[in-house]
Amino acid sequence: MKQLDAITYEIAKELRVIAKAFPNPNMMDERGKEFKNILTKGI
Repeated sequence: MKQLDAITYEIAKELRVIAKAFPNPNMMDERGKEFKNILTKGI
């Protein structure tokens, strides 16, 4: 479980960088949906 937490933390850091790179919220929504799909598919 600890490994998963570390991965989640790394992903969160990446998402913050992406959020700063794409100030347009609609763009973030698309990325977020895509990202969520990838995550839920992996489980």
